[in-house]
Amino acid sequence: MNKKLLLLFFLLGALPLWTWAQQDTDSCYTPLGVTVTNITPYTAEIAWTEAGDATHWSIEYGVGSFTQGNGTLVLTDSNSFTLTGLLANHTYNLYVRSDCDTDNHSEWTTVYTFSTPCYEIDHFPFTENFTTACGPVTPPYLEDFEAVTSFPDCWTQQYNTGVIDWNVVVPTSNPQGAHSGTQAICM
Repeated sequence: MNKKLLLLFFLLGALPLWTWAQQDTDSCYTPLGVTVTNITPYTAEIAWTEAGDATHWSIEYGVGSFTQGNGTLVLTDSNSFTLTGLLANHTYNLYVRSDCDTDNHSEWTTVYTFSTPCYEIDHFPFTENFTTACGPVTPPYLEDFEAVTSFPDCWTQQYNTGVIDWNVVVPTSNPQGAHSGTQAICM
């Protein structure tokens, strides 16, 4: 084979590599190191490291194992963001991606999972009806025992003496009667 033909094959073979390398420099890279901190019953701060040159990002989050595309989508120009309006005592999944321009987005990060703690009682008077079982709660915090058969996740029993359990029941006579509804808690 002559040297000119070999040179031509070499140059033609190198062209796709050069084109690929050129395209790669225009890529939009997936963010790294997603962290969730300062988690409260209703908020969480998220942050990540940009792996390229992006200055805009999309965050998608939702309760539990939501289907991507059906979560809450947030756009931001900062690589940290505070999620608000979360529900107490719930598990969330979130994803982040870089938005390099209108038609150029990175892949979504792998799922990051975090849980919000139980709500804190900060308004009084407080009554507990056990209907919402740690759902979204707003003052005056009314719970009536109607939707549960045992203590909700956000509640614990404290024993003063002995080992006497509290139970959620449908009372059959007074003075065990429910204040409202049909269920009550008794020992």
